[in-house]
Amino acid sequence: MTRERFEPLLIEHIAQLSLLAQQHTTHCEDAKDLLQDTILLMLERVDSYEDRNFGGYCYTLLHNLYRNTTRHSHIINSVEDLSLYDYRSEESLGYYDEMIKNIEKLPQRNATTIKMYIDGYQYDEIAAQLHVSIGTVKSRISRARALLQSWLKEYR
Repeated sequence: MTRERFEPLLIEHIAQLSLLAQQHTTHCEDAKDLLQDTILLMLERVDSYEDRNFGGYCYTLLHNLYRNTTRHSHIINSVEDLSLYDYRSEESLGYYDEMIKNIEKLPQRNATTIKMYIDGYQYDEIAAQLHVSIGTVKSRISRARALLQSWLKEYR
């Protein structure tokens, strides 16, 4: 597709992309960064776009960018989900080291599953890679959380 055809389509979808970015993030600045990164990526890939569903293309790129950036920071979110520590405390660094050590103590299948979850994989992705059902993935994560919480209760 030519840049002359691509840019008007992009402009037409910016408001919707902005709303989607705001839904994905909790902070206004993060949403603006996500939107900007999406637009830059789209402009870099203008030559590879095939004239199909432009809205779907935009939303998919934004969502994938969001997922890729949150995978790196997902460990903190997962730890908060585990309700194991207060990320503002001075103990958080010590807690993180202890958590990593304790994950290694988990049974191998639970450790593998929770590591993938912490890395940002969704339940269905973990299930597909480990060749188990989604229910099994949820059970393993639940058991791993319970063990980690009992082992790390001093950090609560």
